[in-house]
Amino acid sequence: MKTSQNIIAIQMAAALLMPLGLFAQQKSASNGMTQEQLELKALGVVELTPQDAAFVGHKIQLGENKGKSIIYYWSGVESYPCWLQHFTSGNYRVELKYSLVGANNSKVAITVGGKTFPPVELEPTGTWDKFKNVLLCVVDFSREEKVEVVFRGIDKGKNTCFCNIQTIWFCPPNAPSMLTPPAPPKVDDKGKAVAPSIKTTAL
Repeated sequence: MKTSQNIIAIQMAAALLMPLGLFAQQKSASNGMTQEQLELKALGVVELTPQDAAFVGHKIQLGENKGKSIIYYWSGVESYPCWLQHFTSGNYRVELKYSLVGANNSKVAITVGGKTFPPVELEPTGTWDKFKNVLLCVVDFSREEKVEVVFRGIDKGKNTCFCNIQTIWFCPPNAPSMLTPPAPPKVDDKGKAVAPSIKTTAL
C-alpha cells in the first residue's frame, strides 16, 4: 500500500513539473489524435468521426480502411449514422470525406439540429480506397449549443451502398477547405466573396 502511494505521489509531482504544452500533447496522444487533427481542432474545426457515431438500423457498420475508421456497408435508407455534438456560435462549412464504387451517383442529405439541408449527389471515386471531399452545406449557429447531426442516404440507385464515410468536418471561416479540389469562391458584382446560400428543406 505504501509503495502504491509513493508511485501516485511521484506521478502527481511529475505532472506538476511537466510543461503544460508537453502534458497536453501526451494527453492528446493518449486520445489517439493525429497531428493533423490537433491542428484542425486548434482552428476550431469540429470533426465527426465514425467511431463516435451512433448507428440506427442494421444495414450500416463501423469498419476500417488502411488503419482509419470508416462507416461502410451502408445500404438501407432506414439505416444511418448520427452524432450528438457541441458547437460554438458561428458559421461552418460542412465537408464530407467519402469513397464510392458504383454505376451512378448516390444521393445523401445531412440534418443539423432538426434542419435538413438539400440533398447532395456523390460521384463514384473509382475504388473504395480512394476518398474524395465534398461540400454538403453551410450551417450557422446563432448561439452555443449541443445538437444532433444525422446523415441519411436518400437514393443509391443501382449502387450496392450509399458510400463509405471517413470524416465529416464542420469548418469555421478561418479554417482551410478540405475540398478536393477546392471549390472556387463565389463573388458578388463588386468582386467580394460571398458565402453559399443554402436553404433548409424537408425531405
